[in-house]
Amino acid sequence: MSAPAVKRRPFVEEYISKDGGKSVIVLGEGRLINLAAAEGHPASVMDMSFANQALSAEYLVKQQGKLAAGVHVLLRKSIKRSPA
Repeated sequence: MSAPAVKRRPFVEEYISKDGGKSVIVLGEGRLINLAAAEGHPASVMDMSFANQALSAEYLVKQQGKLAAGVHVLLRKSIKRSPA
């Protein structure tokens, strides 16, 4: 179905169809990327990941109706909270 994977960078592999028409990019060998590519203790990584997901979801809800359909890159300043 595909030629051997091409390693693009650490934790990023691209599989290109033999006919060259399509490709699939796989992160972290298809595992949870936040755990597969993370440095540090898994519990700390998961805590930070969940916090970032929650803050991102909150931002998207607050921007409802203001964003065009599609993929959006959330900047750190968009989801950063000030110290309590």
